[in-house]
Amino acid sequence: MTKAFIGYCRVSTQEQGESRNGLEGQRAEIERWAAYNGYELVEIFEEVASGGLGLHDRPVLSMALAMAKQMKAKVVVSKLDRASRDAGLIRELMHKTKRVVAIDLGEQSDNFVRHIFAGLAEKEREMISMRTKAGLAAAKARGVILGNRTNLEEARAEAVKVIKNKADSFAARLRAPIERMKNCGMTLAEIAKELNEQGTPTARGGNWDAASVCRLVARWK
Repeated sequence: MTKAFIGYCRVSTQEQGESRNGLEGQRAEIERWAAYNGYELVEIFEEVASGGLGLHDRPVLSMALAMAKQMKAKVVVSKLDRASRDAGLIRELMHKTKRVVAIDLGEQSDNFVRHIFAGLAEKEREMISMRTKAGLAAAKARGVILGNRTNLEEARAEAVKVIKNKADSFAARLRAPIERMKNCGMTLAEIAKELNEQGTPTARGGNWDAASVCRLVARWK
């Protein structure tokens, strides 16, 4: 019987998502792996999200995992850190639920190897954060003003912009799977029910209804 897999690709920034360089490379690697081993590749999900986020903030990964569970399949990623850079989540996905396969480790990797690579992925995330903080500290030492506390209106406008960008990013991550459901003739209410059944939360962590799906779809325009 042919094994079935759900592909998952991830990049960290919107710029990487728009350029598609990283996503296309991951897709090609997953497709080559499936073809070489004679596996059925049901679908490939793509997400733009930090590797340090939990499942609550990774709606596309949550959807891929839910689909894999329903199909009794597994989610395949090109590299372990594409699934996550959080050691706890990696152990949950690969050791406890055994729901994810990383091509760079192989299907038969043991718990010891996965534990080491999970630690390395988390360490890299910490180093990225440290380099960012060091860069900001160096800029501050050069006299660069990192924040203007005297301009509250500008600060508020920037806060609104950040919130809007986060909402737009969330909507963009769910665009492909929701469009597939729409193309299958599903109504907004049916899409909301499917998202809830798959365990995919709204941007605020709540349940979906037709209105919330409609608002999300409106962000694509």
